[in-house]
Amino acid sequence: MLTLSGSSTGTSLPIRELRPILYQLANALSRLSAMGIIHADLKPENVMVVDRTQSPIKMNVIDFGLACPVSAVIPGDCVQTVWYRVPEVMLQAPFDQAIDMWSLGLIAVELAIGRPLYPDLFFIRDNCSDQRWKFKSEKQLQHETGYQAQETRYVKLKRLDDLEQLMKMKTGHQSSQDLLTALNLHLRNI
Repeated sequence: MLTLSGSSTGTSLPIRELRPILYQLANALSRLSAMGIIHADLKPENVMVVDRTQSPIKMNVIDFGLACPVSAVIPGDCVQTVWYRVPEVMLQAPFDQAIDMWSLGLIAVELAIGRPLYPDLFFIRDNCSDQRWKFKSEKQLQHETGYQAQETRYVKLKRLDDLEQLMKMKTGHQSSQDLLTALNLHLRNI
């Protein structure tokens, strides 16, 4: 059995390979959601490559050990691997099958950039509360890793109105570069 993480070489996947993988995973999550089930531990290790020789690669979601009906969810339950854990679970807030979509998003980023978005260096064990993990502060992360976080977003949407404007502009532009340029000009005028 080969899983996504077991086949990882630290390199990113091209979009043409990534798209069918994400489609299959989203379809699997949609089926689970229709049955009222949360997988609750979606991560690359729980995605099995069925047939690497086929194009596109065929995938299956595996390891349903933490899966449960949405109706049986209790806030504070220990679900999801820390790297793929949704903030609601970390905060012991109510959650539903949307937690699996969060994990899918983190898997998508990991496959696209070749490494986890939130590896363990972003978390510290918190022995002073019921919650076992919390995010490190920016200063803690910088002190331990020497990494200084920097703002790198090209487009910074400040309000939902900005997103709405982006969606309206999208239909009138021929390329994504034109769209980004127009949005950048729009945001400078705000």
